[in-house]
Amino acid sequence: MYAQAVTNVSNNIDDIMTEVNQWNALHPTEEWTVIVTTDHGHQQSKGFGHGFQSPNETSSFVIFDQAGDDTNDGKQNLGYSNTDITPTIVSLFGITPLRSDFDGVPLTNKNSSNVKPTDLVQALNDAIDMYGYPNIGDDLALGTRTIFASIPYFLDGFVTDITAQLQGIVDKNIFLISALAGVAKALVQITGDIGVAATQVVARVAAHLTGSGTIAPTDPPLPPPAAGTPSPAQLLLLPAAAVA
Repeated sequence: MYAQAVTNVSNNIDDIMTEVNQWNALHPTEEWTVIVTTDHGHQQSKGFGHGFQSPNETSSFVIFDQAGDDTNDGKQNLGYSNTDITPTIVSLFGITPLRSDFDGVPLTNKNSSNVKPTDLVQALNDAIDMYGYPNIGDDLALGTRTIFASIPYFLDGFVTDITAQLQGIVDKNIFLISALAGVAKALVQITGDIGVAATQVVARVAAHLTGSGTIAPTDPPLPPPAAGTPSPAQLLLLPAAAVA
């Protein structure tokens, strides 16, 4: 399934780039930069499919193709990181200097790490294998956070399913039964909303106790783009999950 999803993403990117090339043929002065990224991996399981810390769940990749850079097509760069995406976009729009609190750097600064593997499939599998499990303390903390955060999510889904079924009975307009179903739906909705809100509070407390927090910025807001910088339409940022 994972290999099929990657193939599907590749085909979708090909379709998008075909459209971009056709557009660019009519507008040759435009320059396009395409970034494709994943937010996380996944594991083949129901329920907790991407909340824990196995390499399959935590591995991610970034595809970066800059206009006019054909020499690096098909190459692999293990130096690319999700934290590099924001500074890359900011630099492409000509905004300087970059913020001092950025964790990453522009991807254009990492071309020296490009390598063309002899076996791309094996190279990708080797890259995933690089990511091991965290230490037992972090693993337990993050796993605990995942469980508490999942409770309101599943509870909300359960309430939604029940109210939808009761609404179906209401819509049938059956004498007395539909009226009772309407009352039951209202009670389930109210009770469910209270339960979801309460479990969300508990989940936030659990997240705080396991290290979740907010990092305050150290720099002032970035200035607006200078005149003549690329328009947003000329920069394509694709989350791989969206094109899958």
